[in-house]
Amino acid sequence: MKNKTDNLLQFFRTIGNLKKTKRAGWLRVSIPFDKAESISDHVFRTSLMAYILSDGEKLDREKLIKTALIHDICETVCGDITPHDGIVKEKKFEIEKNALVNLLSGLEPHLRKELTDLWLEYESGTTLESKFVKQIDILERIMQAKEYLDEGIGDKKELIQFYEDAKHITHPKLKAILGKLKID
Repeated sequence: MKNKTDNLLQFFRTIGNLKKTKRAGWLRVSIPFDKAESISDHVFRTSLMAYILSDGEKLDREKLIKTALIHDICETVCGDITPHDGIVKEKKFEIEKNALVNLLSGLEPHLRKELTDLWLEYESGTTLESKFVKQIDILERIMQAKEYLDEGIGDKKELIQFYEDAKHITHPKLKAILGKLKID
C-alpha cells in the first residue's frame, strides 16, 4: 500500500507531464512542435495574469490563482481535447472529470474536494472568479496566437481563428489588453 509521500510523488510526476504536453490547438494549425507552447506554459501565464489582472478587483484573488493553476490539470491524464476533435461538450466534460478523479485519487480528501470544486466551478462558469479566469484563458490564447504571428511562425489564416473567442471577453481591463493584440 502506498503511503502519503508516494501518493504525492506520483501526483507531482503525473502533473509534470503538462511540461511535456504541447497544446493541441497549436499543433493543429502547423506550429512546429519545438515552437508550440506546452500546457504548463499556458497554465503558468494564465495564473500570473489572474494574479496581476485581479489587482484592484472585487474578486477572491486566491481562488482566482488556484482556479487558473488547475483549470487544465485534467489534460495531464486525458490530453488536450479541442473542439476540432469531434467530441461533444458533455462527453469532453465526462472524460475530463474522470481524469480528474483518477489524478486526484492519491491526495488527501480535503485537497481532492477543494481541487474538484474549483475545477467544477471553472467548468460551469457560475462565479465571478470562474468567469474572470475563463476570459483570461481566452486572452492568453489570443496573446499566444499574436506572438506566433509576430514571430512569423505558423499560417496567419489559421492563427486568426483563435481571435474568434474574443467576443467572450467582456471585462473592461481584459478588453483593453485585447485591443492591443490587433492583427497586422
